[in-house]
Amino acid sequence: MRAMTERLGLPTGLAQLGVARDVPRHRPGALKDHSHLTNPRVASDTGYEAMLEASL
Repeated sequence: MRAMTERLGLPTGLAQLGVARDVPRHRPGALKDHSHLTNPRVASDTGYEAMLEASL
């Protein structure tokens, strides 16, 4: 998927869309969001941090 995205010239991460690297600021909101309650994996502060860092 990443290779196809790059071939098409599309952004491959949130940073390319203008999202700042201020991960600590985004984590509390992610944990408060009700959407993660139905996720099959348990959400945690460190899990969100890793996911946000990887998506930049």
